[in-house]
Amino acid sequence: RSKKKSVLDSLAPRVSIASQITPKIISGLSDTSMKLRQEAKDSIEKILFAANSRILPAGLGPLILALKGRMSEPCKNLAKGFIALVGSLAAALGSGFKQYHKLIVQPLLCNLSDKQSGIRAETLVAMDKIAELGPELVLNNVAGLLEKENPDVRVTLLGWILRYKEHLEKCDCQSFVGPLVAVMQDKSKEVRGIAEQIVELVVESVGYSAFATAIQDLKPAVKLSLESALEKYKPNAVRSRHSESKDEIDVEEPSKESNGVEIPEQVVVGFNAVQEDGCVKENLQECNEAEVEVEVGKKRGDEEKVGKVNIEQSDSGKGDSCLLYTSDAADE
Repeated sequence: RSKKKSVLDSLAPRVSIASQITPKIISGLSDTSMKLRQEAKDSIEKILFAANSRILPAGLGPLILALKGRMSEPCKNLAKGFIALVGSLAAALGSGFKQYHKLIVQPLLCNLSDKQSGIRAETLVAMDKIAELGPELVLNNVAGLLEKENPDVRVTLLGWILRYKEHLEKCDCQSFVGPLVAVMQDKSKEVRGIAEQIVELVVESVGYSAFATAIQDLKPAVKLSLESALEKYKPNAVRSRHSESKDEIDVEEPSKESNGVEIPEQVVVGFNAVQEDGCVKENLQECNEAEVEVEVGKKRGDEEKVGKVNIEQSDSGKGDSCLLYTSDAADE
């Protein structure tokens, strides 16, 4: 992608339009006259067209702020034009839009609650254009809107999130917990059903405990109902943590001999960290002076302890350890 971008930049370099966005255009965007607002919008569109929709971000702060104010444009026909302009501006800026997205994306998303379907449809188009630069630019701004008790907005937003669900791992998933708990209480079965699909994904990132904490202060009946709904996603959080633990630890190929104890061919099938003072650390939490109990046996329920192997401490001074079984045990 970077190579393609480099070629495109050489063929059609981005240009600065800051000097062309005059004070007259900026003031026109907020003028009480609908005609002057329309003229200001048209002027910006012509500037973008002349620049082949490839512009530099420098000096465009005043323009972005002015367009932010137009996300609540009272004239509906003109409102659609301003929403479309935000999408076009984002596409023209490319990666340069990222420095402005916090100013404009959330006001843009508020148009999803508009009663006119044309406004909502134009907003979705603009969201998709921004998502081409990185779906997280939109995803990180949608959580707050889910808390508003508007089933139409919720269905639209939840559906959009599912379209870009593979990018949730790049987002601040913790910010979704509270809003998703609120959405799971929606009166609409459709809304609740879509919300649970996203909860399943978010649990993998933030863990079950984040949701358990979020429902603590709810009414007992509501809490019980949500606990029942969330319970089935517990395994997702466990699998996610286990996967992360294995990724974080680099276990060397076990030796056949360690501390004078001869050990048969082995495979790593599980982990167990034990601190010398007797404190057990679960899920491979950090241990100082950790040691490993090497257990060998054909059946996990009938292991024969043959010795202990100290694991050398890493540069950080923290030890890792692993529980080893024979390959026969692993097969079971």
